[in-house]
Formats: sequence, C-alpha cells, structure tokens
Amino acid sequence: MPHPARPAASAQGYGLVELCMALALVATLAAAALPSFQRTLARVRADSLRMQLHAAVAQARTEAITRRHVVVVCPSADGLQCSSDWSAGWILRKEGTRGQVLAHHALRPSPGIRAEASGGRLRVRFRPDGRSGGSNFSIPICIGGQRHSRVVVNVPGRVRSCRVRGPLPCLSEKEGC
Repeated sequence: MPHPARPAASAQGYGLVELCMALALVATLAAAALPSFQRTLARVRADSLRMQLHAAVAQARTEAITRRHVVVVCPSADGLQCSSDWSAGWILRKEGTRGQVLAHHALRPSPGIRAEASGGRLRVRFRPDGRSGGSNFSIPICIGGQRHSRVVVNVPGRVRSCRVRGPLPCLSEKEGC
C-alpha cells in the first residue's frame, strides 16, 4: 500500500545559536571537571612513582645479595651522579673504586610531585647480606606540599611503601602511615 502523502516539510536542523549554546555548556562542564581530573592524575603519577621506587630499592637489595657486593641506589637525573630528587630518576651501582652502574631509571618530572629523602641521606646502601646500615631510611612523596606516600627501608633491609592517611605537610616528621 502506498504511503500517504506527506506535507512538504522545510529542512529542520540546529541553528548557529543552538550550537553555540551547546558548546558553551560543554566548555563549562569541562572547566568544572578539570581541577578534579588534574588531582586524580597527580595521585596516579605519585602512586606510580611510589611503586617504581619500591621496586628499584628492592632490586638493589636483591643485587647486593646476589652479587655479594655492596650496592647503592641513589637519586640521579643523568645516570652518572647522585642528586637529591628521586622524582627525576635513580641509579643502582656497585660501591667501590669504579662504581659500576647496574641500572639507570630516568623519569620525566611531573609538575607538583617531589620525592626527596628524609634526614639528609641521599642514598640507600645495601650490604652483601641484604642489610641496610645505620637507621631507617624514608623517601616521602609529596604532591603540592602535601605528603601522599612514602617508601621506607628499615635497618634489616626490608622495603615497604604506604599511602599517607589524612593530610600531612610534606616536611612533617609524623609517620602518617
């Protein structure tokens, strides 16, 4: 059966004003969500840094036990010399006359994320039996001046990491986790 005749319809669509209003609404919603997204992205990057640091320090301990030699892990951006900022990267090296570099891990710095060792110690040193001498070593990871997490090495050489419960300033001596 043939379709009934339809009345002629003029072309309908969205006009320029409607499109501009929709774009303005989308832009407003995106601008409202951006700060929350940036905080989430910073937390994910800080968690990634914490897990990578944990793995690198554990690898240094394993290398010391396996090679039966003192192994040092320290922050380094260039892979040659130790520095103070763990968020730029680190190196694992045998301690000795040549200081052979076993591994170098370079990182692209993330804005607002810092990781500097506590107590002025710039490196972790593992003995051939896997122990870390001296006292506990802690690397706090901070986002915008607030402590996010930390990596801790105790004297027997055990490596652990944790996220901070509650807001703490980055330079605080409290444990937080």
